[in-house]
Amino acid sequence: MKAIAASLILFTLTNLAQAGAQTGPQAERLPDGEVTRLGGWSAWLTGPTNRYAHGALGDRIEASGFAASHAGKTYTFELDDSHVFEDRRVRLVELDGDPSPECVIIRASQTGGAAIAIYDIGPDGISLKAETPDIGRPNRWLNIAGFGDFTGRGTTEIAAVVTPHIAGSLRIYEVVGRRIIERARIDGYTNHINGTRDLDLAQIADVNGDGVLDIALPRIKDGSPAVVTFAGGKAREL
Repeated sequence: MKAIAASLILFTLTNLAQAGAQTGPQAERLPDGEVTRLGGWSAWLTGPTNRYAHGALGDRIEASGFAASHAGKTYTFELDDSHVFEDRRVRLVELDGDPSPECVIIRASQTGGAAIAIYDIGPDGISLKAETPDIGRPNRWLNIAGFGDFTGRGTTEIAAVVTPHIAGSLRIYEVVGRRIIERARIDGYTNHINGTRDLDLAQIADVNGDGVLDIALPRIKDGSPAVVTFAGGKAREL
C-alpha cells in the first residue's frame, strides 16, 4: 500500500503561475509556501501576516488564508484575526469519497497553539469540516507526518507529531463525520527541527510487509532513526 501523502506533488513558487489563481490582496501567496496538486485540484496558502510571533518554521510570517483551484475556478478562505495557518502547504487528501478533496492544514490560535483543521470545498465555497482541539498553549505546534491506513482499520488516517520540539507525541487520528478522533499515540519522536522549513523528516512506508503503513522518523532525545507501527491500534517500534 502506498501512502496517500506520496501522491501529493509539491511545486515551488515558480510554478504558481500555472495554478490559475485570482489576483488581489487575498491572492498574495505565503513567501515560503508550496503549491500542492491532486486530481486536477491545486491549493496554496495566502495572506502573509506577522500577527503570530512564533517562528517555528524559520520566520514569523504565517498565512491568514488559503486558496484552492479546479477547472478554472478558484475558491478562497480567510481566518479570523485570532488564528493563522502555521504551515507551508495545504494537503489535498481524499477522506470521504466526494468529488473534491479535503484540505488539511496546521492552524494556530493566538491563545491555544496549533490544531489540525480540515476543510471541505463545495459549490458554495470552502467550509470547516473537522478540527482537533488546540494543544492548549500559544506557541505550541504540531507537524503532520502523513496519511494512510496506520492501524489496519481500512480507513485513511492522519499521522502527526504534537509538540515535535518538546514531548514529540506521535499520534494517529481518524476522521469520523465531522470529528477527528485520536486512535493511538506514543511519545518520544520528532519530525521537525525548530526554526527550519523542512516538514518532511518522517517517511511513510510498509516497512515490515504486513499491509499496514509504518512511520520512520527520528527519536527526539538524540535524533537516532526509528520505525513505529500502529498495527492493531497499538504503538510499538519495529
